[in-house]
Amino acid sequence: MPKTLGSAGAASWRYLVPMLRRARLLDAVDALMLENLCVQVDLAARARALIAKEGTIVLGSRKQVVRHPAVAMLNEAVAMQLRLGEQFGLTPAARARLDVYGATDPAGEMEDEIGSSRRLRAIEGGKA
Repeated sequence: MPKTLGSAGAASWRYLVPMLRRARLLDAVDALMLENLCVQVDLAARARALIAKEGTIVLGSRKQVVRHPAVAMLNEAVAMQLRLGEQFGLTPAARARLDVYGATDPAGEMEDEIGSSRRLRAIEGGKA
């Protein structure tokens, strides 16, 4: 795991590497792109923390109400996560295009892994 990753990026790395290896979607040459994806996870986490602390609206240099700069940072990080994640089959459309559930994963192990993840259970309203 790259030492440059913060806690959110490192958690993503630990979660993604085994799953992507099992799905045969990760080679050693992909490490830099996966690191970049995890860096974006870190940036998004930092932006979310700033927004949670300071709100989405702040006062600008002339005391006018403006959107917090962290909102743009979050939007950019999430957009980059999507672009990089598609390369690893991390969206439904990308998995279909890469045939993740077909020949490369005949037993549906990646689908089972995704479905049983703590993050997905939390999103669905269950306990993480």
